[in-house]
Amino acid sequence: MNTIINILILMISLLICV
Repeated sequence: MNTIINILILMISLLICV
């Protein structure tokens, strides 16, 4: 579960960066 949240945060971070 923690890994899923981590991946979600990573994806959102990438989207915001781009």
